[in-house]
Amino acid sequence: RHRKPVVQLSDRKCKLCQSDMNEDELHFVTMCPLYEYIRDELFTHYINNFDLLTILIYSMNYQMRTSLI
Repeated sequence: RHRKPVVQLSDRKCKLCQSDMNEDELHFVTMCPLYEYIRDELFTHYINNFDLLTILIYSMNYQMRTSLI
């Protein structure tokens, strides 16, 4: 893992959905169409137990942190 060269975020494209979007955690968890069915099941269960505003704030913070890298 540590011997591989670091791939810049801008060069990490999602190979699963062919959307030309950066492959990162946010894409995987919220956007990739390939995993939509999993999100539907999980979010339906967890969204009722977790504050929506907290989820939105976390994802916005994450996007801000990754854009600084």
